[in-house]
Amino acid sequence: MPAVLADYVTLDTGTGIVHTAPGHGVEDFQTGQRYGLETYAPLDDQGRYLTGLPEYKGKTVFEANPAIVALLRDRQMLLGEAKLTHSYPHCWRCHNPVIFRATEQWFIKLDAAARGRQSPTLRERALGEVDKVRWTPEWGHDRMRSMIVERPDWCVSRQRFWGVPIPVFYCEACGKTFEDVPALRNVIEWFKREGADAWFRHSPEELLPAGAKCSCGASKWRKENDILDVWFDSGSSHLAVLGKDGLPWPADMYLEGPDQFRGWFHSSLLIGAAIRDAAPYRHVLTYGWAVDEQGDPMSKSRGNVILPRDICEKWGADLLRLWVASQDYATDMRLSDDVMKQLAEAYRKIRNTFRFALSNLYDFDPSRDAVPDAQLEEFDAWMLQRTSVLLGQCQAWYENFEFHRVYHALHDFITVDLSAFYFDILKDRLYTFAAAGRERRSAQTAIWRIADALLRLFTPILVFTSEEIWKCFPRGAKAEQSIHMSVFRKPEELPVAFDSAKSERWMLLASVRDEVLKALEAARNSKQIAGALEARVILSASGNLAAVLSACVKSLPALFIVSQVELAPATPADARPADGVAGLAVAVRRADGKKCERCWNYSIHVGESSKFPTVCERCLPVVEAILGGAVAAS
Repeated sequence: MPAVLADYVTLDTGTGIVHTAPGHGVEDFQTGQRYGLETYAPLDDQGRYLTGLPEYKGKTVFEANPAIVALLRDRQMLLGEAKLTHSYPHCWRCHNPVIFRATEQWFIKLDAAARGRQSPTLRERALGEVDKVRWTPEWGHDRMRSMIVERPDWCVSRQRFWGVPIPVFYCEACGKTFEDVPALRNVIEWFKREGADAWFRHSPEELLPAGAKCSCGASKWRKENDILDVWFDSGSSHLAVLGKDGLPWPADMYLEGPDQFRGWFHSSLLIGAAIRDAAPYRHVLTYGWAVDEQGDPMSKSRGNVILPRDICEKWGADLLRLWVASQDYATDMRLSDDVMKQLAEAYRKIRNTFRFALSNLYDFDPSRDAVPDAQLEEFDAWMLQRTSVLLGQCQAWYENFEFHRVYHALHDFITVDLSAFYFDILKDRLYTFAAAGRERRSAQTAIWRIADALLRLFTPILVFTSEEIWKCFPRGAKAEQSIHMSVFRKPEELPVAFDSAKSERWMLLASVRDEVLKALEAARNSKQIAGALEARVILSASGNLAAVLSACVKSLPALFIVSQVELAPATPADARPADGVAGLAVAVRRADGKKCERCWNYSIHVGESSKFPTVCERCLPVVEAILGGAVAAS
């Protein structure tokens, strides 16, 4: 009994000695080719033995197994018999066991130069193109390259009932193939008229030019029954679509899942390199699988698929798009009801932020009311500058197809920087200052410009919500009627003349605010105050921090949303050292004076006006202006 070596046989998964059948398995076939063994495959298309002893000839492989074991036992050649459980290939559709069988096929040689060429080979041309393509994620380059390096010749024939035929004719007399290429082009004309069905409808004599003869003199032909690999069909799709009707060849991008490295990406590359010496795409982008709550791939056979239609009906189309944009598509993407609930909450916050912006722009006409950059409140200019930075980052991420980074940056900015910080601080200025005063118009200008920039950034993700907002959004007469006809704002369109020193100062003030909010929360918990506007905050600081606070002391009540802020030269006895800002101590006491019934701030000046004794000194001129205008109008 001859023996050969094979590195795929291991001691830890078997006996170390196995039976080899070169006609029934990829590794066995390769071993047979290496050692010159016969590619013996005595099975027909139904998996029945064509030759052998009467006990098993004509039976299927699985029917013959017990008969062969019985023969060995009867002849006293059976060394042992046992049932083992091990991995075995099964059809992924019908789940029945698969029998491998070597049969004659058509191949495209990868390591031979094309007819009329000396070099390079198809493999070499394809590898050269892999290096020119942009791959997202970048690992796609190495994956495709290793596949091209290691792959065998391309088997392009399949045994199916119908498909795109392989246009080959065999001489009935000698078996040679018809190789008159100009004459073979006659088949193309039939395909143009009738499609691939022409191959199956017509005889060889009809498909070939009249009088077509073999070199042996015979003129009777038979058609090839095999069809082309379907990946050859899809891989040649770029030749049918691109390069005509204004669509350039190659494509800007091919977009599909990771399985297409063996499929569409692969076959398209080989055909492009073979026909046009170039890849049919400049960029390949690959995304991961959609998986369920347990991390298992969604599959119809498993019954764990969540249909996009069902998501749209339950959550809305924008939520489906939001899920896609929120995921790092380079990895598997988890989808479940819990995930959608979390996204629905995130969507609600995004929508409410734009709702706040719209509700405070009802009386704002940007062409009439917008405040020039030089007249903006410094706080507003700082937020515009931060939005400008975000714009640049998001546009770069869009260019690199990093949509999840766009979504998370926008979501964090809207919920943290705007809703919980900027808009919260602006409420006093928006609600209590004079409607057409510079301070309120400055706030409105910033809100309008920030919301406009963010809305455009969100539009590729929240397509319906963005259009809905756009219909209500203040915009000039020349503005696009649909948000989807607009373009992103450029970072330089927002104030950039905001030097780093100012920016650092506001970042420091924001940190101080965080510490003050902690102290206010402690004061509420101890029942010292009921709300922040009942508070008087006393700050003690040293060094640069003291200078910054002193320069901005008039702005601090609005920043902290309290009634009064004082700077103490010495640390008060009831002050608490700040954890996050070095050299800062914060004390909270009840505010002095009475509560203004209009702005709810406490002030020692409430009651000084005999005409309006219940409002503070800030609200008094606003009320007088409002009532004076009403009297004049009447």
